[in-house]
Amino acid sequence: MNEGTPIIIKKKKSHGHAHHGGAWKVAYADFVTAMMAFFLVMWIMGMSESDRGAIQGYFNDPMGYTKSSPKGRPNIGFVGQPRRSIESNQTANARKEINDRRDVKQLEAKVKQEIAEGAAKGNADLGILLKNIQVRITNEGLEIEFVEGNGVAYFELGSSNVTPQAKKIMFDLSKVLARSGRIFKIDGHTDSRQYVGMDYDNFDLSTDRAQSIKRVLRQGGVPKIQIMSVRGFADTRLKIPDQPMNPNNRRVTLVLPYNRQKEEVLRDSSTLDDMALTTAIHEDLKMPVAPRKSEDAAVNQ
Repeated sequence: MNEGTPIIIKKKKSHGHAHHGGAWKVAYADFVTAMMAFFLVMWIMGMSESDRGAIQGYFNDPMGYTKSSPKGRPNIGFVGQPRRSIESNQTANARKEINDRRDVKQLEAKVKQEIAEGAAKGNADLGILLKNIQVRITNEGLEIEFVEGNGVAYFELGSSNVTPQAKKIMFDLSKVLARSGRIFKIDGHTDSRQYVGMDYDNFDLSTDRAQSIKRVLRQGGVPKIQIMSVRGFADTRLKIPDQPMNPNNRRVTLVLPYNRQKEEVLRDSSTLDDMALTTAIHEDLKMPVAPRKSEDAAVNQ
């Protein structure tokens, strides 16, 4: 190498990864935001109309909504059953209620058929008794009512003893009731004619007669578990309120409630009714009956 020639030093450049900047972070943030918005929309779509309305009202006017909104908060959390599960349960309950009403309607037809057949094959006296049995469907359930008056009596004169003809009718009905398997209440009622003398009143009479019907139905084959309560209401629930002395107010009623009301019936049967006597008062006690004030009352009592 000649003296004075310049020295050239060559350096190899390494080919590492080039710097790409922060564009990928922006893209990732957009993706996360989009996913959050998607799940938020899906969550809101699963809410009820009232909850969605509450949220919309808040975002439309936060200050006004805070002042005018009720204290309760909308249920917008994830606690509890999914909406689809709740709707499924509601549909199942509605179907059960429809089936229950259909069953009660069929039972009404069976009871009426039993009454019609008894009237066809029985004697005239039996036919009169059967005509005074009123069967109908009410808001509470199926109601079977043994109504006295107009020469019709299901009990012996001045007592709670069921007449032989009425017993035959109830034996036939007990088979239909037993096959149905439905629970029922037995309620006794009187008119407003009062007893005099002894310590025995219309509460006693109505309870004793309801108990007598219970015993006849049990003898006819109705299981004890089907009878949920036996009560006497005296004249506190008149059939004809504007005619308290009308003999048609004297009756014993069987009430077969819809299944949705079973809990209510069970609750009622475990407590005392303010206007009724308990079932145990006259279960095995036979008390003499004092005459009532009106002679007409004794004719069909």
